[in-house]
Amino acid sequence: MSKYIFIASDFEIPEVDLTNEQIITPIEAKLKGIKPPCFCSWDELDPNSEILYFESEDDMYNLCVRKEENILDDVRFYTDKEFIYQVSCSLDNKRAKQLLDYIKDIKLIKPIELYSILLDEKVDVEYSTVFIDNLNEEIILNIIKTYHSSLIIK
Repeated sequence: MSKYIFIASDFEIPEVDLTNEQIITPIEAKLKGIKPPCFCSWDELDPNSEILYFESEDDMYNLCVRKEENILDDVRFYTDKEFIYQVSCSLDNKRAKQLLDYIKDIKLIKPIELYSILLDEKVDVEYSTVFIDNLNEEIILNIIKTYHSSLIIK
């Protein structure tokens, strides 16, 4: 079973990626002064290889919200909203703040739903509702850290 956090909406919302993820080549890595992997040098790799690079290790865990193209049956068990967005981030105060800021920047036409579930475990979730003006970091963190919970944001 895997934890899956997602936003469900009746309207499209913006995607966001705060990870600062970059795709670079071995030549670019060498020019940046990045230490090569222990098993080879940059010169031994195909110069057209792609390397996933982050400015800092901490960036890897920043908020990333992406529209789901292949909606899982597990998700449909919980919601019938048309648009599903996977939420990826570390489960800490910094990322809860990033998610809070992201949600507060959305122009809500209708309520959105934030879910935290375990895939392959279709059980009833605990629903709660909050008005966007009352939404805070603690509420977000509580939802994303728990399993089987949902927050309706109006």
